Amino acid sequence: MADNLHLTTLPDPTVLDSVSLYLYHTLVYIQRRHPEFINEKYRKLQWQDCQEKFINLATKELGKARSASALTRISEKILAIFLDTRFLKSPECQCLLDKIHQAADVETKETVLESSKTVEQSTGKIAILLLDAENLQLDIETEKFLAKNCRYPIQIKLAFANWRNMGKQDIELHKRGYELIHVPAGRDSADVKMATVGSSIFVHYPTAREVLVCSSDRVLTHLCNTLQTHGMLVYLVRKQGEKWTFLNTETGKVEVHRLRQLTVIPPLHEVINRLKQVIQQEQRSTSNQWVKLSKISTLFQEKCQYPISQVVSTHYPGRRARDIFLGHSNIFVVHQPTNESELYITLFENSVRNSSDSQKPNQQFGAEFSDPGKPGISSREELEEALAEIVNALTTDCSGSYVSLSSLGLEFRKHHGQAVTATIKSLEPGSNLPRFLNSCDSFKLKQTSQGYQVTLAEP
Repeated sequence: MADNLHLTTLPDPTVLDSVSLYLYHTLVYIQRRHPEFINEKYRKLQWQDCQEKFINLATKELGKARSASALTRISEKILAIFLDTRFLKSPECQCLLDKIHQAADVETKETVLESSKTVEQSTGKIAILLLDAENLQLDIETEKFLAKNCRYPIQIKLAFANWRNMGKQDIELHKRGYELIHVPAGRDSADVKMATVGSSIFVHYPTAREVLVCSSDRVLTHLCNTLQTHGMLVYLVRKQGEKWTFLNTETGKVEVHRLRQLTVIPPLHEVINRLKQVIQQEQRSTSNQWVKLSKISTLFQEKCQYPISQVVSTHYPGRRARDIFLGHSNIFVVHQPTNESELYITLFENSVRNSSDSQKPNQQFGAEFSDPGKPGISSREELEEALAEIVNALTTDCSGSYVSLSSLGLEFRKHHGQAVTATIKSLEPGSNLPRFLNSCDSFKLKQTSQGYQVTLAEP
């Protein structure tokens, strides 16, 4: 590995802490997944009890480095204490060391670039960042990457989203200096508002010379053209898998920023088990079966020391946290009373098991359910009436709102003792729930990106 940039001062403490934590999580992961790579002396070491001690010692040792390559060599020596040569010679180890080298290299380059910008930044000219927060999630590290590629300092940051559906992202972005602009729910609402506000930037911010348009949607081309005609230098910022691209529309030059994941994200099945544990613990502590997605996100990060967003970027690139739960409908049940409300999550197995106790969705959604001891359904008319009764109960407080078919099926099982699909097949072999609902005058069915939803048809 080349080492063209030498550290003339002590390395940034933030880099040392990050690398130490990265080494720690690497060892924990290897012990869990490949204990045979751990030297026998340390194979039974309880890592969770010595995290602080390891990081302190590793940080002290890494602090002796005076170059990116030296930092990498010291990291390799630390790993060699605990791991055998099979891992140290593996491609995985080389990839790990390359990331550490890159971490030190990036920090050094930022120091050099900061000093070269001093003259340009003293002119009073600024850069403005426009973020489609529904489409992209910018972390602090990526923001630093964007800032170092601008000629002028990013003084104004505007984020556009329907904040009712974004959990606690508004709190985080507000702390980081963003102005939050709310848009109504709807396809491309954030993009349209962003284009509207962005097209008048040169009026409201006469010292602005650069605009960063952060969105993966192509519909903002007209905004970029408008800004360019008014003398603005426009940068297009997009995310593609595990990397960010930064396009200078004036020169056509593209800078690439690869995400630096210093936290080892476990396999998806392990993440699912941890999410189940978080939900079960919250259900026990609150006696409520349904838990808000924003609450789950907070508890998960406290328990695992990394956010759900990192899990999403690893296992569901380009998707959102809700997709983890929607993609495992055999484990989780997702409910959203209205398009404007938060998502609520519960466990499928617990919902069925606790159908007769006080943990019913009506505690949070105001629904009232009929006696679960109803007799069996023997006709199409009885099934339509039973389903209409459940849909009405789920939408009592929000007339005209839709409910997911998973919620409808769950409540049907509670009150009638069997799956609604089994009941439909016994009455109409070859049919299914969406087809049955669509054939009934009582219901109005629609298909969304999360699946089918149903409400009662107007009389």
